[in-house]
Amino acid sequence: MLELIDVPKHFFGVATLRCISFSELTSEVLDLIGLNGSDKSTGLNVISALVSATRGETRFPGNPNAGVGATQMDKRGLERPF
Repeated sequence: MLELIDVPKHFFGVATLRCISFSELTSEVLDLIGLNGSDKSTGLNVISALVSATRGETRFPGNPNAGVGATQMDKRGLERPF
């Protein structure tokens, strides 16, 4: 299960994500929809640990991801395709 709990992201003091929270079950498929420039990629980068959240908590698969890098997330089964 993937969870985001009050996760914001700031770059140089500018809020790009504002306290995102959601839970996803293993068997669910979710879409991330938004306008150009609405920081969908930033959200995916935070989820996959390419960039760290300013605060809040991400969990996958049910384990806290604090201090976990993108390589470790890939080994857990979550990777960011380009």
